[in-house]
Amino acid sequence: MNPPGCRQNGCQTAGPGDGEKPSCSPCQRSGRECNQVAYPFTFRDGHKKSASVLASTPKSQKQPGSSQGDSGTSPIDSEILLARPPGRPFLFIHSTVDIAQEDSDDHRQQDASVSPVPPQLHSPGSADDAGGLISPGSISLSEPSQARLSPDSLPRLWPLRDRSEGMLICYFQNELSTWFDYCDQSRHFANQVVQAASKHRIIFYAITAVSARHLAILKKWDPLAADRYQAKCLQHFIPALANRDPALEGDFLCAVTLILRLYDEMTVPAGESPSGHVLDTGILIRSQNPEAKGYSLCQASLFVAIRQEIFICFKAQKVPPPLSQYLDDGSRTIDPADDFTWTRRIVAHTEDVLTFAYGSQSRSKERWAELKAYLDSWDQHRPSSFDPIWSSGDGEGGFPEMWFANDCHVSGQQYSDICHILLAVHDPHIPILGLDRLAACVSVDHLIRKLVRRICGIVLCDRRYLPAATVAGMAIAMCGDRFTDRSEQEKLLGILQGAEAHMTWSFLIAEDRLRSIWGI
Repeated sequence: MNPPGCRQNGCQTAGPGDGEKPSCSPCQRSGRECNQVAYPFTFRDGHKKSASVLASTPKSQKQPGSSQGDSGTSPIDSEILLARPPGRPFLFIHSTVDIAQEDSDDHRQQDASVSPVPPQLHSPGSADDAGGLISPGSISLSEPSQARLSPDSLPRLWPLRDRSEGMLICYFQNELSTWFDYCDQSRHFANQVVQAASKHRIIFYAITAVSARHLAILKKWDPLAADRYQAKCLQHFIPALANRDPALEGDFLCAVTLILRLYDEMTVPAGESPSGHVLDTGILIRSQNPEAKGYSLCQASLFVAIRQEIFICFKAQKVPPPLSQYLDDGSRTIDPADDFTWTRRIVAHTEDVLTFAYGSQSRSKERWAELKAYLDSWDQHRPSSFDPIWSSGDGEGGFPEMWFANDCHVSGQQYSDICHILLAVHDPHIPILGLDRLAACVSVDHLIRKLVRRICGIVLCDRRYLPAATVAGMAIAMCGDRFTDRSEQEKLLGILQGAEAHMTWSFLIAEDRLRSIWGI
């Protein structure tokens, strides 16, 4: 079987989504046709540095059960975040992670001159699950998977035998899950997905992979560990998809898809924007069955994907996929509802505004007026609970302090302001030529600076909601050139750096360009 993805140009692509022919970034840049077989998933190619280094290193000499001293390896000192109570400072535990090799002949030990030896990566609860990095030709879609069991009959993987794996699970629980559970009243990823990892091997490897990747980018974990966990995840995931494994039901399929999407975005080279994911949004759409078990987790995953696509498309200035139509309570109405529903409405409206701004169709005044009317109506009729508990201003003349009661209120305010920015920039009423154009542009720039200050002011005075920093970083990356005051520029750079450090998304990096524009 030919592997999915473009093999001619040595690149990675995602499967087709929304009826479009899939294409990879290198083929798009060179103008070549992307020769590939269409599947709803792709493999992580071996051309990435961490994968190729691992595959070319000599076999490990470690024997099963040998200690750190016997293996002759050195420990990696790491500060791993294990607990962070809401509203309290980070709690770090300084630990020494035992560096050892798996007892499989397929695993390689990296040369000490390249980077530290990978940490011990035991299969949770099983010794026969070890395996090196997989290649596209090494997996048959008809291959039986060890996860091919009913969910109730799966063996429990916890308690783990490997302390480092426990750290990765706790890191996801206390740190990374907050990004997925942002504006999720039920906190599905922290409460359901992490617990599911105790019995679902695919979820376990997805969580450990993304945690290891995030920590590796922060220089707190071995970089090869993430690739190996991701390889193990795909080794089980792809056959489970092909065989419609009952252990991978719609809800957990959505969760794994989202986790692997985040992992994939963390590996995008600096300066590039992602044009494909390990798995496409089609899986999320096909899993939206209101009568299926775990439908609420599917909806929560879809909402995460919508926020994710809005970020990518706002930065890349392209049309987002129409995902909000599959979102319950995402209708563009102002009917009475709970606060989280109101937030989903404004996020869905942001998708509409992005489609208007960057779509191929002409931006008519009528459509602009419709979008602006709903935005103004949302601002006017939203519950009073969306009002800040206290505010020092609205963004005129400086960064205001704004305190909100909940994450959905923070998100609602920020996405409303993002919509106002997009509609102001793409207002078809602004003259293209003539003496009135300069005055209109000056007014728009003034409004954008005010809205960006408000978006950033929320982040400056409330550090509880780290995803809000990502929205602020998105606004700064696209609108920072409109600021001329040096003190404001310095504050914006600080917020941007914090946003980049939070999710370690390389394509968010705009600091160097802004410094060049500002002459700093």
